[in-house]
Amino acid sequence: MFTLCLYPPSGYLPRQAGFPNDIAIVTLASNASITQAVKTAPLAPVTTLKSENMTGCVISGWGHMIGGIDGPPSLHPQTTINVISADDCTDKMSNITNAEIFDHHICVFETPKAACNGDSGGPLVCDGVLVGVSSYGVRSCTGRFPSIFGFVPHFYDWILTHMLD
Repeated sequence: MFTLCLYPPSGYLPRQAGFPNDIAIVTLASNASITQAVKTAPLAPVTTLKSENMTGCVISGWGHMIGGIDGPPSLHPQTTINVISADDCTDKMSNITNAEIFDHHICVFETPKAACNGDSGGPLVCDGVLVGVSSYGVRSCTGRFPSIFGFVPHFYDWILTHMLD
């Protein structure tokens, strides 16, 4: 069993461009078993700045390896990927309907790598700390467009407050 806490109760707007405030906390009823496939990462502090100079960035998830397919997702291996600037991300997403990049987003881009369908909520870990939570991208998952993550430091105070609830 688990409990779910949405940011803030009226803040997530799933039908608005850019999926503002697309973050939640899932609290497990008991501790997860740490394995080769299940790990923890500390939260990036509120003082973390977004930078295309972030290094050692890794994404992983339970989504599809190829976009636009139906059926159950499967755990795919982690992959290293580059962080890009908000301006570069906005430019690369300019022809995508309903794509909007907000201050609380961080973007990654490195062809042919991408988050894919089913990866939402998955981690973006840079230098061993959680800096992002997968939010959205282009359904084709070809790596021709950026993958958009919620920027954890933007939500840091809210996360700490509600993790202790």
